[in-house]
Amino acid sequence: MTKAKSDAKTGEAENETGHRPEKHFCDRCNIIQPFRTRHCTKCDKCILKFDHHCFWIGGCVGELNHRTFWYFLFFQTVVNTWAFIIVRVTPSTLIRKGLRRIDTIHR
Repeated sequence: MTKAKSDAKTGEAENETGHRPEKHFCDRCNIIQPFRTRHCTKCDKCILKFDHHCFWIGGCVGELNHRTFWYFLFFQTVVNTWAFIIVRVTPSTLIRKGLRRIDTIHR
């Protein structure tokens, strides 16, 4: 039988596998955090279901905006693909079609 370590701040003990209890104390925010909550050093906030801090959206990706972040990634992919097609494919197609028209006009 293993001895459980006691956490000095929350008074809760670790379980047999050595994992933290479901709630722990945040030193910076001075709150007891629920499970999967982490403190973001860049935002200086505790974020529920913290995924990562994204500088593209200017904040953290967590429980409240995770779906919105995936939509953002999807639409950025669509816009970048569309821009690539416009920039790379369209001018070469127009040039080829334009040259054919010029050739037919001069004949």
